[in-house]
Amino acid sequence: MRKTRHISGSLQKQLLIYMILIALIPALFLLFWYFDYVRSSTAMQLEQDNGRMLAHAVDKLDVVAEQVNEFVLWISQNEQIDVLLNRTENDLQYDETMHSAMEQLREQIYYRPIAQELSALYILGANGLDLRCGPDSSLIDPAQLEQAIRSVPEGQNWGFQIDIPGGLSAEPNAIFYRYAVSGTADGGTKGYIILLFTPAILQEELESLLTEATDSLALYNRNGDMLFHFEQEDSAQDGLQLQAQSQRTQWQLDLRVSVPGESEQFRVALLSILAFIVIILLLIILLAVYLSHNLAAPVERIAGQVSRIAKGDFSQSVSIEGDSEISRLGEDINRMSADIQRLIREKEEKQQLEMRLLQNQMNPHFLYNTLSSIRLMAGLQGKNSVAEMIEALGKLLRANLSGSQELIPLAEEMELLSSYIYIQNIRLKGNIDYQTEVPDALQSILVPKFILQPLAENAILHGIGGRPEGGMIRVNVCREDAMLHISVCDDGSGIDPDRLNQMKQELDQATPSQVLGREKGIGLYNVICRLRLQWGQACRLALAPQQPGICVTLIFPAVEEKP
Repeated sequence: MRKTRHISGSLQKQLLIYMILIALIPALFLLFWYFDYVRSSTAMQLEQDNGRMLAHAVDKLDVVAEQVNEFVLWISQNEQIDVLLNRTENDLQYDETMHSAMEQLREQIYYRPIAQELSALYILGANGLDLRCGPDSSLIDPAQLEQAIRSVPEGQNWGFQIDIPGGLSAEPNAIFYRYAVSGTADGGTKGYIILLFTPAILQEELESLLTEATDSLALYNRNGDMLFHFEQEDSAQDGLQLQAQSQRTQWQLDLRVSVPGESEQFRVALLSILAFIVIILLLIILLAVYLSHNLAAPVERIAGQVSRIAKGDFSQSVSIEGDSEISRLGEDINRMSADIQRLIREKEEKQQLEMRLLQNQMNPHFLYNTLSSIRLMAGLQGKNSVAEMIEALGKLLRANLSGSQELIPLAEEMELLSSYIYIQNIRLKGNIDYQTEVPDALQSILVPKFILQPLAENAILHGIGGRPEGGMIRVNVCREDAMLHISVCDDGSGIDPDRLNQMKQELDQATPSQVLGREKGIGLYNVICRLRLQWGQACRLALAPQQPGICVTLIFPAVEEKP
């Protein structure tokens, strides 16, 4: 009963573990799927939101550029400024026209919104005209202005950022804008309108994009010159990259934003699915308890029946209701018990058969050990294993009852030995390593029937059978002149030297009458007596110890089978 409870408890634990695994695997799969879904949906939503914000910012930048163009166009079409640009170099004196032009410029700067971020304004004529206004207009080196004018390609107004050393504004640089005023007789340029804006003119329109998630933001003109740039100090380089381009100004706006970390996604997903996992586990535990009660109890009854069969008690049978696999297993156990009882009766009947003197002495001992192995195996395996074991036993019984033929070919004897080793190997849970080395030319040599089985039985019972790890049995056959040598060796515990010497003396002096009078330990004595009855004193049985184990060699005449 102790073993039965152990089996039942182990089965309950296994059921519980299996159920939990069945529940956890889909739950983990769902968790990982949820992580991926949250990550992808967050990135998609972030891309859509920032894409809309980026497009809106580009539209606002287009409005700023249009306002600047309108302001510059007004300057280029102002009559007083046009008069000043058309004067000769000698006529460039501060007069009423120049004063009026400056006053109109100041008025425009005062009420135009874009002029609030104007750092400096220059009107430079080819005739040497130099009109300036703005807080930083006097701080710019004329040579720097000329270089900036030449660096802007023809047909393009917006340039790049230039430095304002010691400027009055908070920004140390300004965004350069150049407009060429044409109108000379030869179609040339009679002057330039230069505007320097602080970066705030663009930053105010890009304010909606400057969030905590923004890693970097850059604005480029159509020539690739940078007009505005912002970058976090610890910004990541693997964020979400977005771009937008203005169809009107050909400006390009590049935005890189960071994606929220997976730790937050993990926390949200874990909290979302934790309740689901707890509920599933509770249901699985309840289901495991129910199944263990309805499944382990029948298994416990079957285990008890098998244990009784293993002890030789066939008086009871197991009864399990239903048409499940467990109930069919119970029926198979009952049939197996009936088969074993039948086999035991057959064994008792076969022991009562008259055989030759020495064979009759061996058979009850052999059948008892073999059927005991079958009885033990019945408690451990199902009907198929019993059938296979009975089939192997049948080969041996058929050979034993096959009539008066005493000598059989070596090939048939090896088959009988293989059947016996198979039966014993099942009893020892497959721990016998059986090896043979028999030349094909010797397969037809005649040998006494069941001459090798006692040697293998001794190797198992007294050599390797008592060890949990089992051992090896090797059969070697060779021919030396007219004598056949058959060796059965094992790597078991061997024989005590004193006992080995005693056995050698007894085997040399053994006679059939002495063997018939022995009640135990008859195997080797039976073999040598049968050989000597068949071929005389030329036959020998040699015992040779080895490390580990012992090797038993039969030496007798090699008689060929008649065709």
